Amino acid sequence: MARTSRQPAGNLPAVLTSFVGRRDELSEARHLLSTTRLLTLTGVGGVGKTRLALQVAKNVQRSFPDGTWFVDLTTLDDGLFLPGTVAAALGHHGPAFSQDGKAPVETLAESLVDKEMLLILDNCEHLLESCAALAHGVLSTAPGVRILATSREPLGVAGEQLMTVLPLPVPEVATADLDVVEPAVALLAERARLVAPGFAVTPENRDSVVALCRRLDGIPLAIELAAVRLRVLSVEQVTERLDDSFRLLTTADPTVPPRRQTLRAAIDWSYQLCSPEERRLWAWSSVFSGGFDLEAAEEVCGLPCVARDDLVTLLSGLVDKSVLLCEDQGPHVRYRLLESIRGYGRELLAESGEEKTARRRHRDCYARQVADAEANWVGPDQAEWTRRLWLEVPNLRAAMEFSLSEPGEACRALEMTGSFWCHRFMWNSLQSGVPEGRYWAERALAACPGPSPARAKALWVNAWLAQSEGEWAAASRLLEECGVLAESIHDDTSATGVLQLSGYAALARRDYERAKSLVGQALARYRAAGDLNGEWYALHHLAVATALGDDPPVEDIAEECLALSRKHRARWSESVALWDLSVCALRLGDSRRAGRLIKDSLRLKKIFNDDLGIGQCLEVLAWIAQAEGRHNLGAQLLGATEGIWHMIGGPRWRQPMRHQHDQCEAGLRTALGGEAFDSAFRSGMRLAPDDVLTFALQETPTREPGRSADSSQVLTRRENEIAGLIADGMSNKGIAQTLVIAPRTAESHVENILKKLGFTSRSQIASWMIRHRVPQDDKTTK
Repeated sequence: MARTSRQPAGNLPAVLTSFVGRRDELSEARHLLSTTRLLTLTGVGGVGKTRLALQVAKNVQRSFPDGTWFVDLTTLDDGLFLPGTVAAALGHHGPAFSQDGKAPVETLAESLVDKEMLLILDNCEHLLESCAALAHGVLSTAPGVRILATSREPLGVAGEQLMTVLPLPVPEVATADLDVVEPAVALLAERARLVAPGFAVTPENRDSVVALCRRLDGIPLAIELAAVRLRVLSVEQVTERLDDSFRLLTTADPTVPPRRQTLRAAIDWSYQLCSPEERRLWAWSSVFSGGFDLEAAEEVCGLPCVARDDLVTLLSGLVDKSVLLCEDQGPHVRYRLLESIRGYGRELLAESGEEKTARRRHRDCYARQVADAEANWVGPDQAEWTRRLWLEVPNLRAAMEFSLSEPGEACRALEMTGSFWCHRFMWNSLQSGVPEGRYWAERALAACPGPSPARAKALWVNAWLAQSEGEWAAASRLLEECGVLAESIHDDTSATGVLQLSGYAALARRDYERAKSLVGQALARYRAAGDLNGEWYALHHLAVATALGDDPPVEDIAEECLALSRKHRARWSESVALWDLSVCALRLGDSRRAGRLIKDSLRLKKIFNDDLGIGQCLEVLAWIAQAEGRHNLGAQLLGATEGIWHMIGGPRWRQPMRHQHDQCEAGLRTALGGEAFDSAFRSGMRLAPDDVLTFALQETPTREPGRSADSSQVLTRRENEIAGLIADGMSNKGIAQTLVIAPRTAESHVENILKKLGFTSRSQIASWMIRHRVPQDDKTTK
């Protein structure tokens, strides 16, 4: 694992409490990670596997140039969602389609083939088979990836190295030496000081502190729950009350393993210390998956007699008792239950007889959210809806699953499916070989076969998603069924949707006149009905048909689409309209204006993490470069585009512009020659996603004052040589072998290059070299 001076990359969650003890475990885990590619931390619930994994990852993150990435699996109830969840954690915010019928795991693995990263899979025990398949697929395909898993059971993958995480050591008796602090005692003292700043381990209470830690078997979660009570109770009082919980638990079920009894007793005691209202909130909040905000808590858990301020007080009480975790998510605070505590809450909810009521209210809450997102999509809150719906994916899945598994509720799933269409680019993580939106749509359509407007809408939404993944035959069948149903039940809205999507299918076939005719009819109907969403999407499709089909094209439709977007302050919609207008400008021969427009579009796409849109913008930038004779840059941009498509698995997304893509590639190959084209294409494809944007926007990072952009003037001959090898994708080890120098010497050169260029990553070096070692205005023909 080569080390560089780049800033740590990844998504490790911020940890608000200090890490106590585990020095030997940290050392052992770090050593094992250097010798194996799959390390699984095993141990009982509450023993601290996740916390240890996060600390290990933090300690080694600089050894992984492509980052350390944390994937929380506690919200997943179905292994089908595992590949998409991992892709989302890695920042792949666009669709993750399989290519050529490949399995989802295979598609994910291929997107990591050239990465050097650490992947942390947390809480695998309920998805062992799926996690094992994913680990095997990734490790078999991507040699630079290592996996650190936490699980109560081994994954069972060949080559897996196991490390058992034991409870914190507790001495049999207290030592008189206050300078000797056992890890369990240190953890109790550290957490107690958070709630009782004056708490300290003293000669007077040391025996009691050690006895309490021993009573808790050194299990970190149990210690943390008990420490909360030291705000109002003495150590002796806490121990006495815990003993009562132990006696009750052991009497109730003597077959429970001792350490599980310990954790259960600690949770039982926390429950007993809650007020009746807090207990109900604990139980009802267990229906949430992946966290919730105050608004959702009010809608799902609130009672008519509980005011908003009182609910906030109850939530704060559970936070104070370490039952709920409070997390800052941008402008909103979210709450989350640890998995052990959530499982306890689920048991309470089932015993109360209110489980179906709670889950139904949970479903209704998120059904309302997706309906509101649809109704207000073309508006000023597109970024907020995007952020919120990404956060709520686990809750949306739970709501859909309840509707499809509970008798009599399937039609609500059908209604939710119909609301996905406006923000469909967020609903295409791969499940069971099909995008997730279609996975839910097909299940809902099968579960609710009766004729209804909801079914008609779900049919054309499913058709749209099928078109998005290039399944044109399936989309055609769905549209045909929708058309027949819409006519039989006089559903003009769905009939209009069939017109629009039939026009989009004609656009993909390059039948531009038919596309304009069908979409134009749909546009008139949307306007007559006052359907803003439909009007905007029809304008966009009509603008694309005009831009790609007319010779010369007319910009009026694209200008109208842009004006509508700006009128309603819809920034994502604006980014799409700018793309439309850029293509029109390029077709009219104004490549300079086209470049300005497409870069404006790209900057907006960046705000929304719209990988699909970024890929489409890069494609047009390549066309512009070719039109201006910058052939090497064009080939690099096509390579960068291919890298994005490969990451999200969707070259079929460019089918409506496939002809223009092929023309561009053929022209660049002729201008550069096959070998030079392939070299430039590969260099662009190797760019990391963040550096693709820098490269495409030509946002050159800071150089030393007075330095020229010429690499030979900025770097020494040896540094220039090494920078070139980095651009070719070589690791430090490969550079050392190629140049016959010591690995440490190679590392020193890389650090000097980073410092001279003002960069923080190898990818930035590669991007800079690609731009500067070959002239930009290469207009020669080989």
